Amino acid sequence: METVEPDESIARRAKIHRIHLVLFAISSVALCVIDFLWFESLWFYWPVMVWGAVFGVHTLYCKSLAVDEDWADARANRIHDKSYDIGHIRDIEASFKKSQAAEKATPEKHE
Repeated sequence: METVEPDESIARRAKIHRIHLVLFAISSVALCVIDFLWFESLWFYWPVMVWGAVFGVHTLYCKSLAVDEDWADARANRIHDKSYDIGHIRDIEASFKKSQAAEKATPEKHE
């Protein structure tokens, strides 16, 4: 069995996703043109909607494979840094650290 490096796997999945997107777009336009030119009733939107739903699931699947601990940490830090009330958050963090240090410094009382 061939082992694939993570970067290669991500690049391959991205390429497959782009191919799927191009096929979806071309096929959707082709179905629309065929429907308008040769048929009286509109039917093209049904296969386009079903394929669009499948493509949406494929997109979510591809994006979910790229999520790991590093991504989650980076995302949490980005949200943390962009918060509007960062001063208040830093005050809470400092207060928490101070209370943790105070708890460690006080000796335990045994009865």
